[in-house]
Amino acid sequence: MYRSGEQSEFVFVLAEGEAELVRLMPDNQPPLHIAYIKPPEVIGEVELLAGVRRFSTIRARTDLRLLRLDGAAMLRLLPSVPDLPMRVIQQIGKRLTSEGPAGEVPLPPQEREGTHAEHGKGEG
Repeated sequence: MYRSGEQSEFVFVLAEGEAELVRLMPDNQPPLHIAYIKPPEVIGEVELLAGVRRFSTIRARTDLRLLRLDGAAMLRLLPSVPDLPMRVIQQIGKRLTSEGPAGEVPLPPQEREGTHAEHGKGEG
């Protein structure tokens, strides 16, 4: 879908399939697995909102069906959807805490000290 270092011009909505978020590593080391992404999921919002180049790579694990949203249009919509930034932050948190790197099993929400996370189907 996109590679680390590319311009952040679009946001994607994953409608079908499965993708993987990875961080490319130097010196031909294997990529660092960050998360599997499953529908429905917005992808690429972090870099777009931060105004920076892509710092991660998204690669397809299966055939994908995507909706591509123009980044400038999304940024213009932000004032009309006041809770959108909070939704994005919540989604990022779920993505980062719902699945550890390959081989690691995340702690159930009730065992995560000081959190009140909800965990359910469809989170990536």
